Amino acid sequence: MDPRRAMCIKVTLDVFIVMYLLYFVGVTILLVRNSQNWWDPLPSLLIVATPISVWTLWMAAKWRKDVITKHSLPTIDYCDDLSTKLLGK
Repeated sequence: MDPRRAMCIKVTLDVFIVMYLLYFVGVTILLVRNSQNWWDPLPSLLIVATPISVWTLWMAAKWRKDVITKHSLPTIDYCDDLSTKLLGK
């Protein structure tokens, strides 16, 4: 069981999610500011960027939960196997 490793992974993935959201918001603001009309980039954002962003955030949250669960479980000590004890005698 390594709770410190699970905590480090949790914090790292939390930072990734926040940075990804900031990136998506920044790209959206950049597209809107650089277009002649603010509604020009909206179809591309709604059709392409938003589904990709939602899918990525969903996968990151799912992956985060699975990785934290995996690293929170106790590890198996393979040196405590009966066959290695019998071979060692």
